[in-house]
Amino acid sequence: EIIDLEDENQTGSAILVPENLENVYRGLCKTRTRSEVLGYLLGRYKNFLLFAQISISSRVKTKYQNKGQNLKRICFHPKNRDWIELGIIASALGCSRTFLVSYFLKLETLGIADFFEKPAVKNEVSY
Repeated sequence: EIIDLEDENQTGSAILVPENLENVYRGLCKTRTRSEVLGYLLGRYKNFLLFAQISISSRVKTKYQNKGQNLKRICFHPKNRDWIELGIIASALGCSRTFLVSYFLKLETLGIADFFEKPAVKNEVSY
């Protein structure tokens, strides 16, 4: 089946995040819907991945999260285009989708995206 990436369809998905990052995800849900959180994280951090010059993986096996993190299952309905984009990036980096989402949440706790945001430009001229 061919999926239209511009289509706003959503499908049920689940990710596993470490217990210490679950509240970061829940905090993001206070200002946006669960289906919007993934698109928000992709928008904030995919450019960071480019700037960080993370190399394309030559792994034969996918990297998953480390054991002992008390992973919590989060069910949501992301937009198909966001889920596909996450999968492409994760595949290129040789990691799982859930590993990558957890990485984005960790970056969110560090405020990394704030560094890359463009400063507000005012259209005021003072003489």
